[in-house]
Amino acid sequence: MFATFSNISVSHTKLNANLKKDFFPSLYSKKLFDIQENFGEVKSSPDESLNQQSLRTASFLIDMATDFIAKNNLNQASECLTEAHIKLETIPDKNSQKTLSLYKEIGMLYYSIKDLVRADTFLLKSIPFIQYFDPSNEALDWIHYGLLMIEKKDADAAVAYCINALNILKDNSITGLTLAKSHEALGLAYDLKKNYIKSQENYDEALSIISLDNSREAIELKAKLCQNYYIQQLELGEIGHCLKIAIDGNDALKKLENINLRLDYLYLACKRAMHVLQNPSVLDSLLDELIALIPNLEESIQANYYRFAVDFSVLANNFEKAYELIMKSIKIRMLKKNSQEIVFDYLKAAQINFSLGLISKGKCYLELSESLIGTLSQPEIMKELNLTKYMHQCVKDSKCFAYSE
Repeated sequence: MFATFSNISVSHTKLNANLKKDFFPSLYSKKLFDIQENFGEVKSSPDESLNQQSLRTASFLIDMATDFIAKNNLNQASECLTEAHIKLETIPDKNSQKTLSLYKEIGMLYYSIKDLVRADTFLLKSIPFIQYFDPSNEALDWIHYGLLMIEKKDADAAVAYCINALNILKDNSITGLTLAKSHEALGLAYDLKKNYIKSQENYDEALSIISLDNSREAIELKAKLCQNYYIQQLELGEIGHCLKIAIDGNDALKKLENINLRLDYLYLACKRAMHVLQNPSVLDSLLDELIALIPNLEESIQANYYRFAVDFSVLANNFEKAYELIMKSIKIRMLKKNSQEIVFDYLKAAQINFSLGLISKGKCYLELSESLIGTLSQPEIMKELNLTKYMHQCVKDSKCFAYSE
């Protein structure tokens, strides 16, 4: 359901930026510490207690893990987190503010690398840390835990945690984005329980809260809400409503003038419609929006989006549009002299023509692709080639006239 922490900032931890696109700061200056080989002790002044030294070592190991994750070195990151945990276990007071905050950081890092079991373990250990927060941050933490439970498919725990967040906000008369986020998370949790009435109530409430907020964060949240709501309505077969919601989300993103964000939104919306409900009217409306944005992109990635649009057009049974789009992709790839991608496009063009019953034209593109394949023997290419040859034989024998995956 696309639930992420990306829109939730946690101002009370060093990981404040770690869950955003530009996350993971550089490793702390090694001048601060004299690190022994293999994650040894952090050397400190003689008057520092063992507990203080353990906390400093654990904190530094967590920073090292953060840096390793940024470099996609997950094995070393896990080693650092394990060592940090060992250090924390030597501290008698497990409920001190500093110890709990480090448990929380470990849990958040495990979440970022999708180790949900360990993330759950450490975030639950850190729950007493919430007592040190102001109410808004306390609620955000319960939202964190709720989203984690959603990813773990534990619907009851997710609902309970999100209700905790809502109650804290209401008790302290806190409104705005944080309240909207808690309703969004609770909507996702109810989706998991298949309680769609409750889910819709929470999505509607969240959208109502931010309806007049034109800040960037509010607009992005509105688009995310629309996407979640849209998926739910598709699955329920509510065609008219789901299309309106999808368009509302796209209209919200137009205010940001961020083409890449809108493309991602529309691509996911089309993809979901394609898989859940192959309804040409829904797909075509979204597809037209997506196609209109493609010329604004850098030429190097335009062809990829044209090919996505080709697949969506085929599944919407709009083969004429598919052919027009694949020609645009081929033109770009010919200029870039990318043989492998041109082969894929020629095969796609052949498939579209066979689907339209244009056997001679389809055969021409098939032969063009075969002449370029040469040493390109990747499994994906061979699979497409065999499919295209099968379609050619099929239309020649008049056994089938439509392509479907």
